[in-house]
Amino acid sequence: MTNLIDELANLEHEQWSHLTNFYFGLNAKDWARNVQKWSNQANTDFKDLTEEEKDKDRFWAMKVAEVIINKIMKHKNCKVMHNLGKHGSGEMTCLDVILKELGYKDEK
Repeated sequence: MTNLIDELANLEHEQWSHLTNFYFGLNAKDWARNVQKWSNQANTDFKDLTEEEKDKDRFWAMKVAEVIINKIMKHKNCKVMHNLGKHGSGEMTCLDVILKELGYKDEK
């Protein structure tokens, strides 16, 4: 089973690569024209972005959610429960699976 952190790190690298390749594809005129826009976006909270810019961030957030959901669905001991507490007979809630993948230890 692939480590969740490695899967998410791979996705982060994919996002970085996508952005870097975009930057490399710009000519000097396009670069200069976009610097102020990027600076403004970098200093703007998500809630204050345009819907178009929010959708770009949502695209990558959905990829993260997909990785996590796939990890949960593939785990043979994961039981989808409304109550997120521990259950008998070795069952793990989906939250337990994610916490285990992230390296959190049960303190009990």
